[in-house]
Amino acid sequence: MFYRYNFIAERTLLKVMVYGTANLENMRSRLTLLANDHRWKSEYKLLVDYSGVTVIETPKAFGETIKELLSEIPVEKLPVGIAYVFPERLFCQCFNSDVSTHSIAAGCKVSFFRREEEAIDWLEKLGADYRLAMS
Repeated sequence: MFYRYNFIAERTLLKVMVYGTANLENMRSRLTLLANDHRWKSEYKLLVDYSGVTVIETPKAFGETIKELLSEIPVEKLPVGIAYVFPERLFCQCFNSDVSTHSIAAGCKVSFFRREEEAIDWLEKLGADYRLAMS
């Protein structure tokens, strides 16, 4: 499993492209690195694109693992929201295939999407709500 990060400061967005086999150990180490990255700010939104992932080793535990990992990050480092984009085959392995999105409560808002456009729209709304609340 390897990653490519793209910080988009003007949109307060971090896009992470994930490739290869996703496993729990790598997820944990990468999330910890991200939370400690000097470029990271709590007002950021996080888009994680799993389009390049070939396999998720424990698909049914994916949501619970994300909740557990996010509980380990200090509140002041949590993003405004995290949107995961899964290709159809992985989405159906991890979640109910009858739904178009899936959400979890994990210290910050986390949703799983099948299409990047929907994920970005959701993140932009969260960002607008965040800015409004901070003003």
